[in-house]
Amino acid sequence: MKKLFSTVLALCFLVSIAYAQEMKAVSEFEGGKLYKAGKINVLELRGSYRQMGRQYGGLLKGDWEKCYQIAFEKYFIGNNGMTYETLDKIAKDYFRRLPKRLQDLIYGMAETSGISLEKHILLNTLDACAEIWGAYGKLIPGTQGMGCSAIVAWGKYTGGGPLVVGRNYDYLSYFEELLPFMECVVYNPNDGSIPTASFAFLGAVYTQNGMNKNGIFLELNDEESTGAITRRDRVPNMANLMLFLLDYPTMDGINTGFNTTLPDFACIIQVADKDAAYSYEWATYGLRRKAGSADGLLAVSNDFTDPSWGLWPSPLGESTERRENLYALGDKYKGRLNVDTMKKLLGIPIDKGGATRPKNPKIETLYQMIAVPAELKWWINLTGYQGWTEINLAPLFAKEE
Repeated sequence: MKKLFSTVLALCFLVSIAYAQEMKAVSEFEGGKLYKAGKINVLELRGSYRQMGRQYGGLLKGDWEKCYQIAFEKYFIGNNGMTYETLDKIAKDYFRRLPKRLQDLIYGMAETSGISLEKHILLNTLDACAEIWGAYGKLIPGTQGMGCSAIVAWGKYTGGGPLVVGRNYDYLSYFEELLPFMECVVYNPNDGSIPTASFAFLGAVYTQNGMNKNGIFLELNDEESTGAITRRDRVPNMANLMLFLLDYPTMDGINTGFNTTLPDFACIIQVADKDAAYSYEWATYGLRRKAGSADGLLAVSNDFTDPSWGLWPSPLGESTERRENLYALGDKYKGRLNVDTMKKLLGIPIDKGGATRPKNPKIETLYQMIAVPAELKWWINLTGYQGWTEINLAPLFAKEE
């Protein structure tokens, strides 16, 4: 029996070693490095924003035209009937509103990627095309009712373990074909900004899922209860989220950023560090910050819930259902919420008491993410493409000199 137990322990150790070594170095370009975590590209970029853009473009040189052809020529123009002229106009207007350092990333990409600057400007809208193009009255068919959900646990809900975030990204089902072009990009700027990681589609210079070296994590959910008011005279939301992570080393700093900045469209942002989490209900005309429960649980979906907005109860029944399901699951697993139980929780579909959208011809949970800010780690599940994969960000962040 002792021999069997020893054998099992040895096998477990070997498996853990193999898993820890899963991220493999692939190539280098002008000081940037490309790794593979299973099939997920992980980029470690360093230098000025122009230099990091050049590294990004060169390291993934074989992917740019493929991604453009599938997304734009096949789907957006071919299947959805949008014209190149319309898409180009929308993308250039979006690019115009980006801060210079993020524009420099795109200029750098275009110098080394093998595709034109115009295509890069279009690809920069890929990660949030429904929100960006919908803001211009060019809603993609099937995008109504989109949304995401998230749950954060700490304190008594983790039984004293580290804070853990679980996140569902709900999006257009045909984007499954674009999952090979989802990248984990780690930016290490040489201007004194905080090293920051983003998980997004190829070529996006903003973030919907990000974490900086100080262990501040944030993610974005659509907001659908206040109407589609959009401002085209403001820095895009997702660009500001990237800047918040680059510029603010503390949760207090992030809070200052939110209170100083109005978004271009309404959304709900979850922000967490190793100690606590908050949900920011971010409207074009105001802001509310919602704290989790005293015991350490916060769940969100796609409608504002702070009563001080003075809104009628949300008509989005499914949004309410998904949020309440997450709270119920948090209570069910209270004291035991960790990475493994979060994977189980995120595996439960809506009709079984969870918040995950099952495979659907229009909208589904396209990918899922778990974050532990205290460990600077992510776990990513790309639905139908690659199962849960650990990405340790700590060694990819530049060390202080």
